[in-house]
Order: sequence, then structure tokens, then C-alpha cells
Amino acid sequence: MKSVRSVLTILVFLILVTAAAAQGVGDFLFGNLRAEIADLRSQLARCGGPPACPERALLQAKLNHLLKMGVMMGEFLGVGDPDVAGTPPRPPAIMPTDATDYMSTRTYVLEKTRMEGPDRVYIVSENRATLAIIDHCRTMKDLDYLGTMLTREEDAARRSPAGRAKTKADVVACIGEHDPKEVSTNRKAAIEYCLQANNYLTSGKGRAPFDACMDRHDMMQAMCKQELELRYEYMMRSPGIPRAPQTCPGVQPNAGEMKAILSAPAASTMAELPAKFLAPPPDVSIPLTAPPVAIPAGTVLETTLLFRGVNVVSVEQGDIPAARLDAPLAVDGQVILTAGTFIFLKARIIGPGTPPNSVQIGLTTTSARLADEKRMELKSDELVFTILRQPPSPFVRQPPALAGFSAFIPSDTKLRFTLKP
Repeated sequence: MKSVRSVLTILVFLILVTAAAAQGVGDFLFGNLRAEIADLRSQLARCGGPPACPERALLQAKLNHLLKMGVMMGEFLGVGDPDVAGTPPRPPAIMPTDATDYMSTRTYVLEKTRMEGPDRVYIVSENRATLAIIDHCRTMKDLDYLGTMLTREEDAARRSPAGRAKTKADVVACIGEHDPKEVSTNRKAAIEYCLQANNYLTSGKGRAPFDACMDRHDMMQAMCKQELELRYEYMMRSPGIPRAPQTCPGVQPNAGEMKAILSAPAASTMAELPAKFLAPPPDVSIPLTAPPVAIPAGTVLETTLLFRGVNVVSVEQGDIPAARLDAPLAVDGQVILTAGTFIFLKARIIGPGTPPNSVQIGLTTTSARLADEKRMELKSDELVFTILRQPPSPFVRQPPALAGFSAFIPSDTKLRFTLKP
């Protein structure tokens, strides 16, 4: 019970400290703490050891407790130990002199952003812009986070000394192509322009026009979009299939920021982003290989639809669905594909169905993922599904043409394809 009570005491104390710091009275709290520490030290100095001073142990325990609280308080607020013995404040962060040491620069900038207070989406400091640039360039150039999405050859090349040197050089070059001041200034101007032109609070059109405007004009939003598109490209790696446009979470100013944005002078126009912010990801498709033996036309594939199924909106956006092979595919006793093999599909919206409020979706196979990370071409007939309109999900950002239309083929649906020659 004592340990629980102590933990609760510390939590209450830290909450009070946080509130006090937010009110600008942190120095007052530290002053009181220093005074109590000084008083206890004075009492200890006048107190001999037992039995002449039986309360010495209690005084020392109180002093130790206050010193611990002071250290915790100092770390929480980013200042030095309040001990009156003269412990110097924590030295300020120092900007690295090596321009290629972007990880040390990131640590320095991250510490600076912590001292700035809560994140803002409207007025973004140059420190936060620098942090966004570094993280963007690491995502785009250092592909360690992709893990098994990389082929064995790609991973081995990246881990070699030459590969590591190239990765570092690529990240440094990417960082040098972006100006934090420009990114910070652009964010403010883009939000003002897009929100004043597409005020979703009063227009009745929802956030879609505002988000689309930010995609075209906000550098930070564009960097996020590029990162998602790169991840998606490595996830799919299927040639000849249009890639789905990726969308980042929309910028959401708080109430105070909204008021400032809508009261700022309106801009009639704003230039489109430079080409580097709109560049598509590299094509990392894995070429399709032919089956090791000819698969007779009419061969049946028994599969099960995976993941979240097939949604009308995702089809419109170009998502690539996948199925799992339920039984091995064998030709003349030779197993070509084992059970569980990933089968990539192509989905298209055929048009309205015969029943009211319905739509037809067609699914065909395109390729299979082999054990050696290659892709084998698989062409099949088209399965046609007639899907009834469902209540739209509030969590799906839908194209205007499909607003209010959320129809889908659920996951675990059994799909029986017939292969073509």
C-alpha cells in the first residue's frame, strides 16, 4: 500500500507541476523546493548523530525524497536539478558541426521541439519543419523499415558497406534539397488558402475539397503522400496494374488556429508545389515469370479472398486485392503452387447492377507470389459480383462520385477461378 500511495503522490505532484509550468510559475515551485531542501540541510547540519539527534534518520529520508522529486521535476520540465548545492542546469543542446550526421541533427532538433510546447499544424516552427524533412528523407532513402518487402538481393545490397554509404549520401542529398523555412512558410500559406477557399465548417461539402487542395499546395502533406506511395509500391510490386492514389490524414487545426486562419487576409491564388513534391515513386515491380510447365486452360483455382475484402471505394482508388490458394496447383503430378500461395487480383467496377442500388464488380487473377519472391503470371476468367448498396463508413474518405456508396465483397469469400491459356 505504501508503494502504491507513493506512486499516486508522485503522479499528483507531476500533474501539479505540469499545470504550474503551463501557467509560467515553474520558477516559483522550484524556489519553494530549493527552500525546503536548504532548510532540511540546515537542520541536518545542526543535528548530531543518535542518540543526541534521534530525528536525523527522518530528516535525511525527507531530504532524499525532495532531491528525487527535484530530479524528476527537472527532467520533466527540461531544466536543471533544483538542489541549492549548485548542480548546474542541463547544458543546452548543441547543433552538430558535421552536416552529414543527420541522426545527431535530428536528436538536437527533437529536443528543441520539445521545448516549444504542443504540436501545431498551422504555425509550424523551423525546428518542426527540419524534423519533418529529416524523417521524410530517411523514409524515402533508407529502406530498412520495409523489412520483408525487400527482396533478398535488395536487402543484401543495402546492408553492404557500399550500400550503407550510398544510403547515407542519398539521405543527406535529400535533406539538402529542402528548406525548413520554406516548408514552414508554405504550411501557413497553404492552410490559409485552402481553408478560406474550402471552409468545410460552413460549405456543407465536407473536408474533401480542403484535403484535395492541401494535397496540391502543402509541402508537408505532399511529403507524407510520397512516403505512403513508396510503401504501397513496395507492398504491391505487381507490374501492369495501376497504383492506388494514397491519402494522408487531413490537417486538423484546433479552434484557436481556425479562428486565426479564417481571419487572415484571403489569398486569391497559390502556386502549385514544385515538381519534386509531386514526383511518383520509383517502379519496383517484380517482373512476371512464366510457369515452369504449361498450365492447361480450364484449370480451376480454389481461393479465398483476404484482408478486408473488396470495397467499391478501394476499387475506384486502384487498390490491389489478394486471395489465398486453398489447394495446391499441380500439373501432371508436379506442384506448381502450394496451398496458401498469395494470388493477386485485378478488380474493376463494371457498372450498375440489375437490382436497384447495386453495382457490379469484376475480379480476375493476375499473378501468384512464389517462394523465391518472384511473381508467376496467372490469367483467369472474370468473376462478376452484384453488390447491394450499404450504409457508408464514416472512416472512409470517398471520391465525390461514390459519396454515400459503400458496397463490398467480404473477406473469406470463396473465389473459384478458371485459368486461361
